[in-house]
Amino acid sequence: METLANPPRRLTPAWLLSLGLHGLLLVLLSLGFRSMPGSALDVPVREVGIVLAEPRTAQAEAMQHASDSEATADSRADSRVSREDQASTGNADSALPGDEVAADLSIPDIQLPGDSMPLGSADDLGLDRLFPGARRSTSVLPGLGDEAILADEAAWRAAQQARGPATRVSLFGSAAASGHRFVFAIDRSGSMGGSGLNALAAASTELSTSLAHLLPSHSFQIVAYHHQCVYLQKPRLLPASEENKAAVAPFISGLGALGSTSHDMALRVSLAMEPDVIYLLTDGGDPHLTEIQLTNLRKLTAGRTSIHCIRFGFGADAEPDHFMKRLAAQNSGSYTYVDMSKR
Repeated sequence: METLANPPRRLTPAWLLSLGLHGLLLVLLSLGFRSMPGSALDVPVREVGIVLAEPRTAQAEAMQHASDSEATADSRADSRVSREDQASTGNADSALPGDEVAADLSIPDIQLPGDSMPLGSADDLGLDRLFPGARRSTSVLPGLGDEAILADEAAWRAAQQARGPATRVSLFGSAAASGHRFVFAIDRSGSMGGSGLNALAAASTELSTSLAHLLPSHSFQIVAYHHQCVYLQKPRLLPASEENKAAVAPFISGLGALGSTSHDMALRVSLAMEPDVIYLLTDGGDPHLTEIQLTNLRKLTAGRTSIHCIRFGFGADAEPDHFMKRLAAQNSGSYTYVDMSKR
């Protein structure tokens, strides 16, 4: 066997080369992860803890609220002082809107309806506009002393005497009413017509007889009402001339009996003409006058107008406390019941 003179050199073992190569790769990978943005290595570490709070009592809440209020007030005061300083140095443009002082704001006075006149007065009803030139009762006007009221009463009584002698009128056997100026308010609702009491026809005959006693120096008016009012010729007192008195019967005969009833409206319209006497002729059906309405009507009469009530019905008068009885008693008048079954 031959022996080689120069045997070949052994190369580096393969496992050593593999180990070095893998180590190099690990280093490169580590460097790459560190350089990536938003990696987990860049997230800052935050410390957390648990705080135990003791519940606050109502007293502590109140003290804290007071402290906060004082701090807020001090802050507003400092802010206002700062703005005033700026305004004093001519820096008015830097002022914030809405800085006006609340005390400079004024609330306008609002006058409620009815404040200028007492309840039930002529101005409340607008009667001066309905009947121009009507005399206003000074006893219900505010701002007048006793002397002014007495002087007006004396002037009114003198005017009454200057018109000549008064006359007396009676209807359906009622107590006679004395005066110069008369208004006859006649209910023309359905119950007063031929299908009801037939009281309109009876009232026409009675009025024609009674008005014959009036002289030309006297005056009168017929107010026929249901839910509205109609008048003989015009809505004002008419001279008691023969022509005007003769027109009463045809006027009442031509009325239709229909609709509902408003006694209060009819009486207020009648009072606006300022008569000495009002005759209310009705069956006194619903709606009845309330106590408030009766009180207001008494104020409107002012002691100068008497109200006499003629009530129509069938059979005996079975209502001892009917509103028409109280209306007459409260206004120097009389109450008369007419049983239509006997006519």
